[in-house]
Amino acid sequence: MNRRETCLSFFLLLIISCAPPVTVSVPFTDDFERDRLGDNWYMIENADWEIKNGALHSSNSKNVPLWLKLKLPENVIIEFDAWAEKTNFCDLKCEIFADGRIHASGYIIILGGWKNQISTIARLDEHEKTRIEKRPTECDPKARHHFRIIRYNGKIEWYLNDKPYMERADKEPLFGSKHNRFAFSNWMTDAYYDNLSIREYKP
Repeated sequence: MNRRETCLSFFLLLIISCAPPVTVSVPFTDDFERDRLGDNWYMIENADWEIKNGALHSSNSKNVPLWLKLKLPENVIIEFDAWAEKTNFCDLKCEIFADGRIHASGYIIILGGWKNQISTIARLDEHEKTRIEKRPTECDPKARHHFRIIRYNGKIEWYLNDKPYMERADKEPLFGSKHNRFAFSNWMTDAYYDNLSIREYKP
């Protein structure tokens, strides 16, 4: 490989290994009342993310996240609505403080995963041995659910339908250039997300 080819390979690797530049900042909202995702959202691999009936939708993305071109502040409030259709379980999830490229590169928040058996706040792996779990999940697969996620001083508080649901304190909180992105995620649930709001948390 000559010098030119080496430089080109390095440049391509650099592009692949970096999340796209940010295009929006906090406070940020998205009601998905349009026909297309738009330039503020992206996927590293092809997946079936789309806007359907005024909401974000996926039914078969198999853990290919839909990333937002926004850097999360270290202390943040994230809110959105989520629901599932055509299933008897929830399995609704998002990823926070991830790298903007790879699934499970940050915290993974899952409501009613594994066919409504487990809700979790996991760190760097959905199957993390020390993940925080809630069983039973108390998730109604026929209902719309409002998520409010607060991260402050390394502690994650998850409110579901305006009630405390789960929390996790991290002695080594994820943050920095490789842990500052947000994504919606899905495996194979007919999942919908709407009314996203992200803002800095100021107690």
